[in-house]
Amino acid sequence: MNKSFIFLFLTIVLSGCGKKDYPVEPNQIPAGTVGKLYNQKIDVSGGVVIPYTVQITTDFKEDMGVVVKPINQDVSDAYNHLVIYGVPKYSGDFKIKISGGIYGSGDGKFTKEYTYKVNSK
Repeated sequence: MNKSFIFLFLTIVLSGCGKKDYPVEPNQIPAGTVGKLYNQKIDVSGGVVIPYTVQITTDFKEDMGVVVKPINQDVSDAYNHLVIYGVPKYSGDFKIKISGGIYGSGDGKFTKEYTYKVNSK
């Protein structure tokens, strides 16, 4: 009886130690067009993103006219809900990489890379 209880206890405790996925949606983003407003939402699910761990990198030109940022900076899960927003000035294929950690997950992290294609007018 005692060994069964210990086995059951360890099984339950250790089952929570597996690596969890933190999906970032959408899987791909639609293309934009030079001179036209682009507005694409990105959501991270499975836990609350830790703001100070977030890294957003792009190879946008300095005056691209497009930013990647939280939809609402004033909420506790601000970095779970991002937006790619603006009016692109340049055509081409651009890289966007978003990564960060998740509260209460130990080493839980997410990373997502997008190719943002901007077509000419």
